[in-house]
Amino acid sequence: MAGCRLGYCDAPSLEKLMATAITEPTRRCQISHIVVDSGWEKYAANVVEAHTKVAAWVKNDHLGFSILYLWNGSKRKFIPDFLIRYTSGKTLVLEIKGEDSPQDQAKRAALIAPMRSAQSWEISL
Repeated sequence: MAGCRLGYCDAPSLEKLMATAITEPTRRCQISHIVVDSGWEKYAANVVEAHTKVAAWVKNDHLGFSILYLWNGSKRKFIPDFLIRYTSGKTLVLEIKGEDSPQDQAKRAALIAPMRSAQSWEISL
């Protein structure tokens, strides 16, 4: 969209996006609505929204959080679907997938390596 860039949309572009995209309202997220890319993401958002141990969460869309990984000798960027902060202070990086592929395993390995030393993170792919 011409009027949207990195988390900012002018009013006409935002109105067009809201009219054409499937959105879900939120309460525990700093963003009032999320754009749902699939039925699985909608289900996950509803579960996270209702979970009593979730302090806050966000759909990782245009937030700048990404993980670099190698796939078949080339550098790629992986953007997980959700970032979820539990009331315990731990953060869950959540990616919704139908089945685990070799490329998904490479993404997970790239995410796990630096997070092992950061004790407040959990990984779920």
